[in-house]
Amino acid sequence: KTGSSHCKPTRRYNPPPPSAMGLSTPQLLARPCLALGLAAGGLAAELASVEEAARASCALHWTGFNLSPMLAPALLKAGEPVDPSEHLAGEALRRFNGEIARGRRLKAEGASGGADLPYAVRQCWAGVGAGVSSASFARTFDFAYNSTLNASHELVEQAVVHALAGRETKAEAGGRSVLSLGCGDGRWAARYAAAAMGPSDELMLLDLHGANLAAAAALANASAQLRSVRMFEANMNERSLSTVLGQSREGGNRLFDVIESSLMFHHIEDMAGLLQEVSALLAPAGRFVFLDVVDHNVFEERMLSKVLGYIPPFHGIEFFRNHSEMLALVSSAGLEVVEYTRVDPSTLFLTAVRAGGPGRTVVESLNTEL
Repeated sequence: KTGSSHCKPTRRYNPPPPSAMGLSTPQLLARPCLALGLAAGGLAAELASVEEAARASCALHWTGFNLSPMLAPALLKAGEPVDPSEHLAGEALRRFNGEIARGRRLKAEGASGGADLPYAVRQCWAGVGAGVSSASFARTFDFAYNSTLNASHELVEQAVVHALAGRETKAEAGGRSVLSLGCGDGRWAARYAAAAMGPSDELMLLDLHGANLAAAAALANASAQLRSVRMFEANMNERSLSTVLGQSREGGNRLFDVIESSLMFHHIEDMAGLLQEVSALLAPAGRFVFLDVVDHNVFEERMLSKVLGYIPPFHGIEFFRNHSEMLALVSSAGLEVVEYTRVDPSTLFLTAVRAGGPGRTVVESLNTEL
């Protein structure tokens, strides 16, 4: 929002003519799609020509669904160095590599009509045209989306399971309590509940959308027989966390063993205030696990500006903060940083493209690179 010190307006650039970058129009459009096909293990191999790939990439561009890993491989033409060590330590890269393998969600072969595919995929599908294998293109798109997004959420899931494992002794004293901020449809809360929570534990789910909460509670109850699953619908830019939870919590002073939040804080204007509340609601030695996007990835911005000619708007990010600012806000809230990892999906896909080729999967390429 205008006036926020944490907000950076979307920047747009007039794209230079392709000839200025030494590229023909088909090459410029085709490169992201073809490179993504390599990164996804050759799933786009049915794209029979540069022209077909160009049409596919053009359709992708106009969906408004801007996924950095899809655009990042265009950097290959720009000649910029790709050095994963600049963005991600080797151990963290291996960890995220494993999460990508677990996070694959490939659509069934020969899906007809696309009714079961995400909206953006259906839009791409509709714009590709008869000359391109629409099923192949849709599967490739969906692979990229799910492997990056799901892998990010699963990092939080694993951290929550680890944190709960260290607090098993509290079960005799009334059970453990977990709060999910921005729980979405609850699939990740359901997974860590099934893996690490039991009948003496309680789970509290908070989200902006009531429809999400209903689905989340159903998933959590189905996955683990918990003492209770409570739902809170609230806009955290309008109400305090303590006010929302205090309406239903016995005595208003129950503390949480674990509070987790995955990809929510970029919607929060007063991050410092919310972190202060999180800190106050944590039990002694409790853990707060959160993951969010960071502002100003110079590596990606150079590529997008230089090769594609503009920086597309990133959907749904109202408040940008870089990693240093986030760490400072966490510390100022009285929280001790016990583990911190920067994860850059674009780097992973670029590494896969550079090291791999048709038929090479992301995991194979990254293992080779490492």
